[in-house]
Amino acid sequence: MKGQESEIEIDTERLLAVRLRLDGLKTRFDRLDRYDGEDLTGLTEELARRVRADALEMAMNGVERGFGGVVKALCLALDGTLPDDEDWYAAALTQLARTGRGRAPVLSAGLVRLLERASGEFPDIPVMDAGERLRIVDARRAAAREAWPLLEAAVRALEVPISPAPPDPDLIAEEQGRLERAAARRAAMRRAAPGGPLRVRPERAGARPVGPRHGGSGGDGAGGAAGALGDRRRDRGCGGGRARPAF
Repeated sequence: MKGQESEIEIDTERLLAVRLRLDGLKTRFDRLDRYDGEDLTGLTEELARRVRADALEMAMNGVERGFGGVVKALCLALDGTLPDDEDWYAAALTQLARTGRGRAPVLSAGLVRLLERASGEFPDIPVMDAGERLRIVDARRAAAREAWPLLEAAVRALEVPISPAPPDPDLIAEEQGRLERAAARRAAMRRAAPGGPLRVRPERAGARPVGPRHGGSGGDGAGGAAGALGDRRRDRGCGGGRARPAF
């Protein structure tokens, strides 16, 4: 806490991460405009519509990822925690529209609706008609255009201290579960990382550990000997010929 005790000042370095993602949004919108203005002369009308729909959908997906990066950075900067369920983006928008750990809401309800519309709804059955695809992507683009300056204004408002508020009880209730799941993911990544602990199957508890140092197939006998022979061949350049070039 800095400045007035009744207000909350956001750490400058954390806000920098948010601003950098906002800057990246401009690049994504520029790409969207470039695809929209692409010259499709020479194509049939139907083919031109399909090509334009493909290009705009790809560019809009990039814009959506850009919004997601800003929302993620905001959650971490303000509350130090981020939803980790499958529908994390909608949950993160809800988190920012509420009071988090005890600060005023950052996103208005109207801005949340625009960001949701920019993401679009993906039907269970893919839309194949080019005209309908263009209608959907144009609606997403219009919502994204409207949301962008509002999101920038919301981030600029964080450059001055913001008012405190009662913590969001839903966030407080979910936080312990988020921390436990994050710890479980880190432990799983450590176990899966190269050089992590070697695993031995219970039925072979007395066998040598499985690993590259033991011939690839583990244990003694032919498998280990074949692995050692393979190592010597690789050292000589793969069987009497020239060594394979490294790519």
